[in-house]
Amino acid sequence: MGDFFVEASSKRNFAEDARSLIAFLNASAGRSYQADGAHLELLVQRLKQTGIEVVEVQKMILRQVKLWKGTEMEKYLRPQTLFNKTKFAGYYDERDLPTKIDLVKPKEDTLRAKWHDDGDTIEIPDCFK
Repeated sequence: MGDFFVEASSKRNFAEDARSLIAFLNASAGRSYQADGAHLELLVQRLKQTGIEVVEVQKMILRQVKLWKGTEMEKYLRPQTLFNKTKFAGYYDERDLPTKIDLVKPKEDTLRAKWHDDGDTIEIPDCFK
């Protein structure tokens, strides 16, 4: 039974997951980071080390976008800040704080984010559904 889980996790394509998360960051934050080189390797390392699922990192990204977009912290909505070794765990651990973001799954089986403080809804791009 234990071998099954090792085999299943070894088939995960971390590079593809990382590319999709960088694209998600770009779409959510209005950025245009390349999903290659150092940015890609940094995120691949985090995903391999933690085994965290893509949707959980998406929650983290959405929360940081909500907190920082339109503030002086907006410049830190970048892979080298969000995914670095020392800060990633802290941002990730705060991903589900209820006062800032709540991901809901509507009847049509799509994912969207609804912010508690202002009621705005951000639709997740189709390529991430």
